[in-house]
This record gives sequence, structure tokens and C-alpha cells, in this order.
Amino acid sequence: SSKAKTMTWDGWKGLLQENFEKHFWVPACPADDPKFNAKSEHVRVRASYRDTVGGHDPALGYQLRPNVCVAMVVAPDMFDRGHAAAALEVMARQLLGRIGMKTLNETDPAFRGHYDNSNQSDDFTVAHGLNYHQGPEWVWPTGYFLRALLLFSGPQGGSSAAKTMHLVLEVLQRLWDELQANAWAGLPELTQAFGSECQASCPTQAWSSATVLEALADTRKFVPL
Repeated sequence: SSKAKTMTWDGWKGLLQENFEKHFWVPACPADDPKFNAKSEHVRVRASYRDTVGGHDPALGYQLRPNVCVAMVVAPDMFDRGHAAAALEVMARQLLGRIGMKTLNETDPAFRGHYDNSNQSDDFTVAHGLNYHQGPEWVWPTGYFLRALLLFSGPQGGSSAAKTMHLVLEVLQRLWDELQANAWAGLPELTQAFGSECQASCPTQAWSSATVLEALADTRKFVPL
């Protein structure tokens, strides 16, 4: 409509709450796709959340990326708890690396896990580091992933709680080992896919350490460290 409409903050919040799961959740069962406006022909990974909705290429919206972990931590009330826990399990299997999170899962056709910004080849997908967000494992999303695990699968997560806490502590230990070995006493920007060192990565970045510190603070609410 061309008529102006006033939208209050509460009204906007209500729209988000009502529509988020309906448009972003990709159900485990294909028969449930119509309930969530999921286009079966574009689905790449089930029991996950879409990366985007309404983009220029609908298929790209179904890529599996770790960005949703930020939303889980910032606005947990938007999520169905069972869906969120299931999606985190999928991300643990397909995106979680040694210390970082793959920016795209390995089975995606666009996955390019080796980042080199000095690449001068004629391969458009990796030249000049174009694959920056197409598979290399970024460290800062790990903090949000761990915090989301604690929120949805942690001490209030029923039978999965012990498994979740074990995983959180295991990843925190790997991050601590990395920090101890780092010449800059910090955590790097990213690694190559599967955790190997990336020469093109900044060796220490504030947000890598910052989000992990937040995850550590959340963990200490449940486990004495």
C-alpha cells in the first residue's frame, strides 16, 4: 500500500516473533516444508535455519552458515527451543572446526575452504581471496555458537546437557591451547577449513577473543573454571 503506516517497536517485535520461524526454519521432514514456506528444491541441509530470506537468488538463502548463532544469543525468544537445539547439533557436525566455525559447510557446491588473498589465478571463486566467507573457519562466531549451545542445549537442555557441557569445555580448551601458543597472546581472525593455519589471516583479532570471553563468562555460570 502507498499509505504510510506507523509501526511501533512492540508491533515490529510482534511481527518478527510471529514470522521468524515460519520463514527461516528448514524442517527435518520434507512433508513439513509448506508449513515453513521452505522450497524443497532449494533445501541443502535440513533441521537448520536459512541464511537469508528474500534474496536475489532463493537457493543461496538455504546455505548453512553460522550467522544464526548471533541471533540465537541476542534474541533467543524468537526461536523454537527444539528447533534451535536441532540446528545447533547440525552446526556442530558440519561447521564447527578446531577453533573456528566454517563460514559454509563442506558439502555446499560453493565451498572453498582454502583462503589466500594473494591468489592471482583465473579461478574466480578464489582469486584475490574472494572465498573469504565461503568455507574458511572464522573464530569470532565460535563464541556465539558456544553461548547458543548453553542457552538451548545446556544445563536446562535435559538429557543432552552433559554432552553439551562436554563439547563447550572441549572447545574452550582448544581455544586456550591456541592462545597459549600464539605469539601475540591472542586468537587469530580465521584458520583454513579443517583448522590449519592461514597465512593470510590476522594472527590476533579483538573480536575473536571478545566473543570467546563472553562464552567463558556464560560457562562459568554453570561450571566452576
